[in-house]
Amino acid sequence: MMNRLNTRPAWLLLFIILAGSTIGMSSGCATALEPALPTATVRAATPTAVPSPTPQPSPQLFAVGNTDSQGAFLRRTPIGERIKAWLDGAIMTAVGGDQIVEGNSWRNVRDPEGNEGWMLIDYLVPQDLTPVPPLETPTATSSPTSATASPS
Repeated sequence: MMNRLNTRPAWLLLFIILAGSTIGMSSGCATALEPALPTATVRAATPTAVPSPTPQPSPQLFAVGNTDSQGAFLRRTPIGERIKAWLDGAIMTAVGGDQIVEGNSWRNVRDPEGNEGWMLIDYLVPQDLTPVPPLETPTATSSPTSATASPS
């Protein structure tokens, strides 16, 4: 009988250990029989800002004016060689800084033909030219045709 009593506690002990490890596994607890597994941390992806295109400044435009209809010369350098004479209304685009030479203010501009040079600021009138949207091209539409029966 002594032998029998000694085996029951060992069997009971084994049952308790196995039952404890099963309970620990279902509750998410680690036991001595079950090694702890590493956990992964999931991070939400942060949206990356897409850079928007940098707006380009519109060019400074000037019309030749204030010349009493005489026009003005575009020069290679302030008070230098003449490139071309332009009549009032010709549009120039500023391409560089201004200079004062011998008491006169000169602006670095590009003419309608692409020549770059200098023109007296007194003969350049600032223009506020807003771009005009392109005209819509009318689309061809089909008109309904009526069929008429001709007498036979």
